[in-house]
Amino acid sequence: FPAERAVVLKERASRTYHLGAYFWAKSLTDVPRIFATAALFLIIYFMTGLRDGPDSFFAYFAVLVLTQIAAESIAYGVSAAAKDAQMAGAIMPIFMVTSMLFCGFFISAGQIPAWLRWLRY
Repeated sequence: FPAERAVVLKERASRTYHLGAYFWAKSLTDVPRIFATAALFLIIYFMTGLRDGPDSFFAYFAVLVLTQIAAESIAYGVSAAAKDAQMAGAIMPIFMVTSMLFCGFFISAGQIPAWLRWLRY
């Protein structure tokens, strides 16, 4: 988004289109890439021998797609709040490291203080 910021602000100032139109256009053009990226990870489903059946398979695929959408939404939010790409690149690791730290791989849920448990999600 930082690379497109100047164009979006110019178009918004001239009232060419609403900011919501830009958001929906950007979101819809990302859908094929999101599904293609998630499809690359489907090989893991078969390599690890997860549950057989279409319901488990599509649940796994849905989790992949929704996780990618959530991660990209955080990245878009940070890049929209930052003034330039360098600042966004400096802020984004804060979210990434916090997410990795509290997801349960490094610290179990029992070790996380009660007032920080919401960070698991």
